[in-house]
Amino acid sequence: MGKTIKQLADEIGVSKQAVQKRLIREPLCTTVQPHIEIINGVKYIDVVGEDLIKTAFLKSKKNDVHKKFR
Repeated sequence: MGKTIKQLADEIGVSKQAVQKRLIREPLCTTVQPHIEIINGVKYIDVVGEDLIKTAFLKSKKNDVHKKFR
């Protein structure tokens, strides 16, 4: 069993809602879907899914930094 969205959000340093919003948009919606398991209404994301989500947030943070210095 993987981590919950809340656990992953805490690791990344964003809100649970930020992760949920990102997960309903492409390309994460399609790429992470096979890595999510729902148990008793709680979404668990495996290690591969975690890496995909973390990478998506790191890319957006890099873009934010670049925009500030332009």
